[in-house]
Amino acid sequence: MYLAKHVGGWSTTVIGRFYNGRDHSTVCCGIQRIESLRESDSDVDVLITQLKQQLAWQCEEVASEELAQTPSTRKRVSQLSANDLADLVAARVCTYLEQRMQPSDSWEHILESKGR
Repeated sequence: MYLAKHVGGWSTTVIGRFYNGRDHSTVCCGIQRIESLRESDSDVDVLITQLKQQLAWQCEEVASEELAQTPSTRKRVSQLSANDLADLVAARVCTYLEQRMQPSDSWEHILESKGR
């Protein structure tokens, strides 16, 4: 919800519809929770900042590709479909989690040296 609002530029009503007809006040509460988490947890802030940057870049890339295919249609980040934005968010979060789940080379070296 937070990314749809701040990257996609969607209204709280549109976001609510995307999330199975949630009320706009529920969306506002979800966005405020993420804002509070960003203020209190630097890891969350870094993750959200990275996601916003990568999504903005990827959204611009998708819009550029679509513009090249259909020159009469100019598509901006805020005009991406719900599925396009959701796919971009999901792909980026999965990549981030996969990287965090892999042990670092130094950690593997420590385990090997201890015979595990």
